[in-house]
Amino acid sequence: MRPVCKILTFLIAMTLVLGSAALATQAPTPVPDYPPEGHAHSSEEYILRLYHEDEERKNDLVTCREILRDYGYYDTDIDNNYIYSNNTLIDNDMVALEMFCRTNGMEYDQYGLLLQTWYDMLDRKGKNTVVNLVAQQAQPAAQYAFIPYGTTGSETISSIQGALSNWGFLQDAYTPGNYEESTYNALSACFAFNNIVDTQRELQGLSAELQRYILENGNAIATPSPSPVPVEATPEPTAAVGAVQKVRNYFLAHTKIGGIGIPNLALWLIGIVLIVLIIFAVAHFFGPGVKTGSSVTPGKGNVLSFDIMYNGQQKHFDCIVTKVLNIGRGVGVFPLFLDDTSVSRKHCEIFYQSGQLMLKDYSTLGTLVNDRMVNNTECRLNPGDRIRIGDHYIVLNFTPKGR
Repeated sequence: MRPVCKILTFLIAMTLVLGSAALATQAPTPVPDYPPEGHAHSSEEYILRLYHEDEERKNDLVTCREILRDYGYYDTDIDNNYIYSNNTLIDNDMVALEMFCRTNGMEYDQYGLLLQTWYDMLDRKGKNTVVNLVAQQAQPAAQYAFIPYGTTGSETISSIQGALSNWGFLQDAYTPGNYEESTYNALSACFAFNNIVDTQRELQGLSAELQRYILENGNAIATPSPSPVPVEATPEPTAAVGAVQKVRNYFLAHTKIGGIGIPNLALWLIGIVLIVLIIFAVAHFFGPGVKTGSSVTPGKGNVLSFDIMYNGQQKHFDCIVTKVLNIGRGVGVFPLFLDDTSVSRKHCEIFYQSGQLMLKDYSTLGTLVNDRMVNNTECRLNPGDRIRIGDHYIVLNFTPKGR
């Protein structure tokens, strides 16, 4: 086996071994087809589904993202590249959608955007970015009454303080039941975070409607991550770490082919193996010293006989040339002594042309035929010719074709 064949075979084997190990240790979870069987909503009840690509819904996805972006429900800045380049709902969209639904009293589903919620989003676009407390003022709950700023010993205030503390808005010291500065500031932070109109300053107190919303709509309140105890800041990940994570996520993701989700890592491995096989085929069939359809066959027939002498050593070689005989240190089957460093990798070749045996030189130092230099040119060969290749002395004998 030639060195190039050995190298390519080794590369193929290593690719398969490493690829199999990578898939075995990092086998990605197949992309789920949401919603799962038995869920409260069927797939027909969604306009957009989590991780589900639908070209017909691409414009709806863009509109949904624009609504969520324009009203500030994404945690980070979202540009047009994000809005138009991703073809499916992803986790980042679902976080923003959940906050939008909870803030605006719409139905949220963890597996996608429901049709009814979608229609509500379109109907209320531009006017429902804050909770509509005006509609609640008509029928406030009987158990709630206006609480002026400075009230003390209020059970309602005590309940509100407990809720604010659990949500992470009330972190300063406070007196239970007292509507004072710390509670006032915590309420303001909660209202601002949830896009609720804060009327405390205007009314010099807490309205019944705001009390009712805080205490009866706790599940709809968006909360920050609580941090009551100061901790050392965690350094931001470096750009290199972020890039590595993006590459890892890409290779662990799936691409659907024929309805089957195939890991990107597996597709790359298959592609690499195919490329290596193509290189192997090209090198094997079309590489230097090999011509399509060429062959050298030892045996009987129109036989070429070579008596080879080098540094006191002798060899005899017979062969039938049907197309070309390559001679050199790295090609063909001609039995040279390989310690002769003056022989080129592909030194020359012998072939028939219109019934005449020919020699063509490819070497740096040239080839002597009957003491005549042949250097990167061709010459005719006749029985009994003396050929010198490097420090090899060769006598050629054969019967010309047609005799």
